[in-house]
Amino acid sequence: MQKIFTEDPDYEQWQMLSNFIYPSNIDRFFSKNGIQDYDKELLELISGSTLQAQEYFAAANSVSLNTSPLLLYYGTVNLMYAASMLVSGKKINIENHGMRLDNSSNSITRLGDIEFTPFFATTTGGLFQFCKSFCPDISVLQYGCKSKWTLLEILASIPELKNDFEECYDILSYVIPVEIVQDQKDYVERIDKQEFKNVDIMQELSKISYFDTTYIKPILESPYIKYSHVFLRRKIESKFITEYSVFGQVFLKKYHKKVSNCITLPLLIYMYMGLFVLGYFSRYKPIIWSPFVRSDSTGEKRVIEKFINISKRVIPNMIINFIYTTHFYFVKEMHEPIDLSKTVSEDRIRAIFQEEKNKDKG
Repeated sequence: MQKIFTEDPDYEQWQMLSNFIYPSNIDRFFSKNGIQDYDKELLELISGSTLQAQEYFAAANSVSLNTSPLLLYYGTVNLMYAASMLVSGKKINIENHGMRLDNSSNSITRLGDIEFTPFFATTTGGLFQFCKSFCPDISVLQYGCKSKWTLLEILASIPELKNDFEECYDILSYVIPVEIVQDQKDYVERIDKQEFKNVDIMQELSKISYFDTTYIKPILESPYIKYSHVFLRRKIESKFITEYSVFGQVFLKKYHKKVSNCITLPLLIYMYMGLFVLGYFSRYKPIIWSPFVRSDSTGEKRVIEKFINISKRVIPNMIINFIYTTHFYFVKEMHEPIDLSKTVSEDRIRAIFQEEKNKDKG
């Protein structure tokens, strides 16, 4: 984890990414990472894609919601395309988006109900190729090309959108924030019970992939103490399933149940999918999009606008993390673990006093 404190995170992260506009820098990056005998065409492909991505993102910052989703989608595609080739040293073949909007979206009453089909098994699609690059440990071919998704499911999977999403749609998101509490000797993970809003806690936790193999079954109540949190205790040698947002917030993700598959994807892929839907809809469905942007009265527009703004800030950050295999935080302030290391108990004070007293006797 590397903190970069700055007044302008957007500027700092694009300064880092703009290094790869120059072929000589790309060549040095390849050499440093042991990539040899690559096709020289890659230099211009990566350079051109990075430059286009930068200009698309800049353009998205200067226009309204009427066109910003489309510009941001194109910028994201170019940035992911460039990063994939930069890290692998190989050209990737993309012939289509890897997703398609369904015709039923013509009669929706809210944008969250837009339906689309991700073609996970189409190997020349952007979705498959980007999953292959950014989450190679997930075999997305098994997810096939038949399951329908909604924009609502994508918005529900964005950690920074959680509160706005739940307030607007009055349903729980797919994100569960986790607090890390530490003292001088140990740390514990805990979840505020208010995150579950009167639903069955264990049922919600069961929607997290690998939860049972990672944590000991939590004790939700005690006859002596009223717990305000769910305390998570990790099993010995269990895998880490908590994730960090680019702002340092720790969270767990619930899976999406599709036919026989329990699908959990990286945040970057969810954002790619969401931007495709909004970009396509704003471009090809103006009869619905324009009135929505002009006069939405449901509050849904605020959620969409925040998703767009989060994407502008977060996507370049995630790409940098992917390129350098380091978690960079371009922020003024961070969500830090709750540090109790300076809280000294009464017993500890007595122990310190006794230690000092024994020193004086010596």
